[in-house]
Amino acid sequence: MACEALPESLADTELFGSQAGDVVRPGRLELAEGGTLFLEEVGGLTLAPQRRLMRVLQRRAFERIGGAETLRADVRLLASTRLDLRGEVAAGRFRGDLFEALSALRIEVPPLRERREDIAPLAEGLLREAARAQGRRVPAMSAGLLERLTSYDWPGNVRELKRVIEDLVLVSKGQRTLDVAGLPSALRATHEAALGISVGMSQAEAERRLITATLKHAGGDKRRAAATLGMPLRTLYRRLTAYGLHGATRPAPPSARRTGGRRRS
Repeated sequence: MACEALPESLADTELFGSQAGDVVRPGRLELAEGGTLFLEEVGGLTLAPQRRLMRVLQRRAFERIGGAETLRADVRLLASTRLDLRGEVAAGRFRGDLFEALSALRIEVPPLRERREDIAPLAEGLLREAARAQGRRVPAMSAGLLERLTSYDWPGNVRELKRVIEDLVLVSKGQRTLDVAGLPSALRATHEAALGISVGMSQAEAERRLITATLKHAGGDKRRAAATLGMPLRTLYRRLTAYGLHGATRPAPPSARRTGGRRRS
């Protein structure tokens, strides 16, 4: 159950259900009897639903809103939040006793920007889900797209990543491979701003800055940078030479890169 931004009255009926005469609407607690109820963004609950939820944890029972019958609550509660609940308790916006009750077992998950190695496998899993949900064949993601996803800070964490992947699949029109061009404009603009690209700049200068930034991101690995940019390695070397960038050399021909052979006299 998503708790964030729910009006108080709606949160009550969603959690505890409602009853008006013979008309009964079961709530999530009732429907989860004998199982597990996940409260997403529990910090979004206002104080009144928090108080009722605390009574459920204490009594293992509850009443529907508008009803008099006491119902059993054999339910395991799991909750998540992006908020600092200790700070919310100190500010009087979250009950201290409920915070302690929900903190019996706590798992802290770092934001995506602190675990970039998880972004690519997460994106690929979300891509499969989005493609199936939209009735499409699962496309691949280009190396450049994966690099862009991995380098972004994702302030909205997994939910933002999920939304971006869903949008990529939606606009792909059956493409076999998704690329950077399909990213939302806001995400592209963030990277363009980071590169110092502005309206009116020449194409050559914009490309020079893009190549410089990509090489830096790739740790100087030209082969990886070329894959990220979606261009052949030889093309990258030509660009490096044309723009006078440091370390620009032509790649050795295949025969010169062989090792371990016998020298011919």
